[in-house]
Amino acid sequence: MSHVSLFGSFRVAIDEQHIIAAMWRWQKAKVIVKLLAFTSSYALQHEQVLEALRPDVSPEAAAYNRHAA
Repeated sequence: MSHVSLFGSFRVAIDEQHIIAAMWRWQKAKVIVKLLAFTSSYALQHEQVLEALRPDVSPEAAAYNRHAA
């Protein structure tokens, strides 16, 4: 069972083991987990993820950068 806390500080627990900040290798992973926690259906459109991860670039550029990485 997993638990995500978004009120106060961001916290995640999986099977009652808390995931500490040092365990997150990528900031983008935290962003995606937060997005999924806020989404009632736990499904996101590709464009929603790109916009959250790269709000500073156009959707086309974000999609290109994702494929080039």
